Amino acid sequence: LKLLQFSVPFFLMKLLTTFKVLIWTQTGAAFGTLALASHQVAMSVWKLLILTGEPLSLCAQSFLPSRLAHPEQRRIFLTALFTLALATTVLVAVSSVVLLPIAAGQLTTDAAVRSIIPTIALPLAISSSSFPLLLAAEGCLLAMGRVRLLCLAMAWNVVFFYKGTRAVLANDSSWASAWMVFSAMHAIYTVIMVTALVVVPAPAKPPPPAEQSYDE
Repeated sequence: LKLLQFSVPFFLMKLLTTFKVLIWTQTGAAFGTLALASHQVAMSVWKLLILTGEPLSLCAQSFLPSRLAHPEQRRIFLTALFTLALATTVLVAVSSVVLLPIAAGQLTTDAAVRSIIPTIALPLAISSSSFPLLLAAEGCLLAMGRVRLLCLAMAWNVVFFYKGTRAVLANDSSWASAWMVFSAMHAIYTVIMVTALVVVPAPAKPPPPAEQSYDE
């Protein structure tokens, strides 16, 4: 029962992540073959860039639990972690601007597909640059044992994304508008994670270890 209690929230988080992938793929397909082709190019860059957040999440999960009972050590660790996360955010934003045109040139020879890529450059930069802060905060909350809170936040995230993409399709909006919904989802989720980290009090003793990766 203990194992089930700890594993079910992680299963739900993975399931919710899968729902987001399905929603995003279906949305791209609804815009036609050119949009779907540009989607594949952009997501190749996006998936590379968001990997920068994973080490921050793992660092928080590994080193924060032993500092939870020591306020000064916790403060020093969190300051260092989020300073690094902010620096990484800037690096990812700059990298997205550099890498997306290169990827467009290397991954497709179709001029029509290449012409779509610049229209989604801004939301791609916003979304991918959210991940260092997002995953750093998520890793801290996992280290604190706040898995149920993460499940609730992610469930709200999926609902927001679903309703946003349906609104884009219903109003015959552009493919760039769908990408803005995608980036807004991650930006809002980042704010929720950081706010939760500030508002939710740290436990008096370290919770059982937990590890989670945010895929998409």
